[in-house]
Amino acid sequence: ETMSGFFNSTTSGLICAIGSALFNGSFGAFFKTNKMVALSIHPMVFQLYVSIGIFSSSILIVLPILFLVEGQIVWSLPYGITAGFLLVLALSASFLAVDSIGLALAQGIWGGIAMLISYLWGTVVFGETPSHMYLSLFGLILLLFGIMIVALSESIGDRFYTRYTGIQYQSALLPTRDEDDAESSEKMRGLRKYSQGVLWACTVGISGGSILAPMHYVPEDNQGIRFLPSFGVGTAICSPIILILYHTITNEPQLQFHVKDA
Repeated sequence: ETMSGFFNSTTSGLICAIGSALFNGSFGAFFKTNKMVALSIHPMVFQLYVSIGIFSSSILIVLPILFLVEGQIVWSLPYGITAGFLLVLALSASFLAVDSIGLALAQGIWGGIAMLISYLWGTVVFGETPSHMYLSLFGLILLLFGIMIVALSESIGDRFYTRYTGIQYQSALLPTRDEDDAESSEKMRGLRKYSQGVLWACTVGISGGSILAPMHYVPEDNQGIRFLPSFGVGTAICSPIILILYHTITNEPQLQFHVKDA
C-alpha cells in the first residue's frame, strides 16, 4: 500500500515524468560515443544490447523489489509482449534514424511525434479529458509546427540564408545544375539517407508514443511498476525476432556483434 500510494501521487508522477524525459532524451547518445562509432556497430545489434539491459533491469532489480515489498508477482505477458514489441520497434528505428540523420534532428522529430501520439491515445482512445482542453489543443498545434520546422530545417535554412545574404546556399543534400554526375549522385544518396532517417524517426514517434497503451488494458492493480517484469520479458522475446527479420528482409552482410567491446 505504501508503494501504491507513492507511485499514484501527483508529486511522484511529476518526478518520474522528468526522469523519463531525461533518460529518454539521453539513451541514443550512447550509440554515438567514440567507441561505438569506431566499432561501426550496426544499429540493430545495438538495440539488441539495449533490450538485454532493459530485460536485466526489469528482472534482476524490479522483480526482487516487488517480491520483497508485495510478496507476489503478477504477470501480464500478452500485454507485456505487445508493449515490448513496440519498444523494440522504437529502439530499432531510433538507432537507424540516429545513424542516418544524427541524434539532435532525430530526437527532435520523434520526441514531438511521440507526445502527439500519446495525447491521442489518452484523449481519443481512452477518453481522458484534459483539465484545459483549449490550452492542450494550442500546445498540440505548436508541437506540430515544431516538428515540421525540425524536419525541414535544411530547406528553411537554405531560404533564409539566400534571402538575407543574396548568396545562393549550396545545400549539402540537394544537387545543383553546376555539379557533375558523380557529385549529383552522391547528393541524391545523401537525400535518400536523410529521407530514410526522417521516416525512421517518425516510426520511433508512433511506436514510442504507443508503448504504454497495452498497459491500459491490464487491471489497475497490476499497472505501473508492477507491469515492468512482463514488459522486460516481452522486450527480450521481441528483440532477437525483429533483429532476425530485419537481417532477412534487408539481405545485409553478416552482422558483427562486437560482444567484448560493445
